[in-house]
Amino acid sequence: MLKSMGVPGQFWGEAVKTAAYLLNRSPTKSLNGKTPFEVWFGRKPNVRHLRTFGCTAYAKRIGPGVNKLVDRSLPGVFLGYEPGMKGYRVFDPVSRKLVLSRDVIFDEQRRWNWEEKATGINQFAPQFTVVYSDRPEADQNPTIGLLPNQTEEFQDFQAGDQGDVADD
Repeated sequence: MLKSMGVPGQFWGEAVKTAAYLLNRSPTKSLNGKTPFEVWFGRKPNVRHLRTFGCTAYAKRIGPGVNKLVDRSLPGVFLGYEPGMKGYRVFDPVSRKLVLSRDVIFDEQRRWNWEEKATGINQFAPQFTVVYSDRPEADQNPTIGLLPNQTEEFQDFQAGDQGDVADD
């Protein structure tokens, strides 16, 4: 589990605990196709909450200091299940703290980038700049203040904008 998701070896204890948790909810031949959980508790285990070890997870922030203008999710790495509660263990590599939370969103297709220091996840959000101009020539030429590649896109947008409006 550590190797497949690129999780550092310092988390081998978390991987062992998670593996034991998963094995107790997996059918085995020695129990005639039943799970150890089923034999012990007399009912089949619920497996809808199972997630991929080491994937990127976003835990909900709660408590003081969280208001409408603050990001409410904390990106981290999913490291397992908390015994005794219905919660997940999410490690925050930036602050190096373990967060226990029930409110977690998982991106099971993405692994954490341990080499990137700042955030650990690649930011693919497009960047743009808004330039307000007090110069009158900017009103005559709307491409002033745009980056070179944005100027071409703006001209393409204007060219395609002329015949797209449908008359009712």
